[in-house]
Amino acid sequence: MHRVEGPKPQITDGVNWIERTSAAPWQPRAGLSAVVLNEYIYVLGGSQNDDASIIGPNGRARQYYNDVWRSLDGAVWELIAPSAGWSERPGHQCEVLRQEFVCFGGFGLVENPMDV
Repeated sequence: MHRVEGPKPQITDGVNWIERTSAAPWQPRAGLSAVVLNEYIYVLGGSQNDDASIIGPNGRARQYYNDVWRSLDGAVWELIAPSAGWSERPGHQCEVLRQEFVCFGGFGLVENPMDV
């Protein structure tokens, strides 16, 4: 793994951003959830090829994820769970409550998840 060292940039205006990596190790995706816990950024789930209007009627098959990745700096990422204890999904919401993740909702391949 390659770690970028140096002072943490101060983002103060929400307009000016610093790219920490152009190639995160997870599959490109939409509909993921992201939270911060104990200074780590966590990325949970998401999907590829989920929009038929973009990929067309005979496009690639949808792929939903339930993996969990984390990073201290946005540059170096670690796979925490290749398949977490919830079904694959995009569009879900995750929050941190009492130092634990709480995730709910989203979209499903057959039906929309209703679990928490």
